[in-house]
Amino acid sequence: MKLHVLGCGDAFGNGGRNQSGYLVEAGDILFLLDCGPTTLLAMKRAGFDSRRLDAIILSHLHGDHFGGIPFLFIEYLYLKPRDNPLTIAGPPGTEERVRQLYRVMYGSGKTEVEIPPVSFVVLQPERPQRIAAIDVWPFCVPHQSHDVSLGLKVTYRGKQILFSGDSAWTDAFIQHANGVDLFLCECSFFNEQPGMHVNYCALAANLARLTAKNLFSLTSAKTCSRAVMNYQRQWLRMEWWWRSSLSRLGASSDRSRLGARVATVRSELAARSWLIYLERFLER
Repeated sequence: MKLHVLGCGDAFGNGGRNQSGYLVEAGDILFLLDCGPTTLLAMKRAGFDSRRLDAIILSHLHGDHFGGIPFLFIEYLYLKPRDNPLTIAGPPGTEERVRQLYRVMYGSGKTEVEIPPVSFVVLQPERPQRIAAIDVWPFCVPHQSHDVSLGLKVTYRGKQILFSGDSAWTDAFIQHANGVDLFLCECSFFNEQPGMHVNYCALAANLARLTAKNLFSLTSAKTCSRAVMNYQRQWLRMEWWWRSSLSRLGASSDRSRLGARVATVRSELAARSWLIYLERFLER
């Protein structure tokens, strides 16, 4: 599987970044994890034909995570008709909310409006689903009080990605990160806790649990061979700060050697947009 970060920004567009959208190539399957309002734009800038998209898998129903779907709908209706239905999978209420949003944006009053061929699938927590040849394991994460927010583990031909969606820290990540090839984890703040979001301090406090401690005592295999974390504060982009922090974390481990390499890379094809990738390789 190959991951394209189309957007990792928050609802406010901090840093000029695109909003949530992670495009995954899995063999001949192309699917999205979340579809923020800037997703179609980012797909086109990255050179992807929207008709190739097989499925959209939503973590939750906040606008910065699903608000890009109406733009895909009008693309399919007026510019690039699809040959096969698009699958949209998400938590309970997804079909109703998607139709409501499209009607508000491109409808007339309360009259039902045409949408392109779409197949809606409800993702119930802890119930596996197969979406366009992708195995999806959804699980509840703490982000909303009244609606369901999901973390998502997706599997294709033995390769796995764990996506946190928006969430405060939860020990469910420890369980579901076990053995995955890639853990894509929200990390919007350093030590602030505005709402239900992971911050860096919480993540740092649990790094060992995502690696060596669970690795050797439970599976004798790599627990999480790579971690990717989005950091949305400009000062977190300073590479030297990360290197010194990781050095301290690595020195504290008595069960493994933690090799770390941190690099700032251009992301989202925007002049001021940067994403920090933290690659952690664990050895005995």
